[in-house]
Amino acid sequence: MRSFRASLAATLAATVLSVLWVQPAQGSQLVVVPVSQWAYTTSDNANGPTTDSFIAPGDPTPAATVLRVGNDTTGRLYRGFMRFSLTGISGQILNVQLVGRVDHTWSCSPRPTSFYRTAAIAVTPRQPWPGPSLLTPLGSNNVNASESVCNQPNLAFTLSTAVLRNDVQTAVLSGQPAYFVGISARDLASGANEAAADRWMRYFLNDFRLQITFAP
Repeated sequence: MRSFRASLAATLAATVLSVLWVQPAQGSQLVVVPVSQWAYTTSDNANGPTTDSFIAPGDPTPAATVLRVGNDTTGRLYRGFMRFSLTGISGQILNVQLVGRVDHTWSCSPRPTSFYRTAAIAVTPRQPWPGPSLLTPLGSNNVNASESVCNQPNLAFTLSTAVLRNDVQTAVLSGQPAYFVGISARDLASGANEAAADRWMRYFLNDFRLQITFAP
């Protein structure tokens, strides 16, 4: 298992924007899908920065594209949206993980980001507020990576829920060519607290992957 993980990590490092196919066990396949399209939206319908000019230890150089989420402390709210291709994926979906890496959080303590399946991205890079409809709540994480106040490092996370797996299964069975995911600072179910300043975060766009294990 260690050798497989090491091999997978090395391949991911060299394959930033292409789909990776792995044979994890007899009869099943693991595909690691990068973001193929992205967009953001702001509550004041104004353009915002798409990179982080402050390069802290562990950050990519030059500055990488980031997805912002929540209240940027000025009252402007951000949401982010991503497209993942489902080409070549079929049969039974055994497991789905959405993985990513947090660049920075306002809070030094864990705060949530909510993830949804959304409608398709219509315009890039900025969509009119509120962006594609948030259709299905997939789950939330709780993360903290405050680089400026608490000197905390970037933080990798994994989201894996039964809702996510079942929803990807439905998309595959219905022949959908892609799966769209949106991120928001609001509470997953109620939609409250999106403007809470302590939920402001940045995520590295190119670290997002949808890892799907399936049996054709």
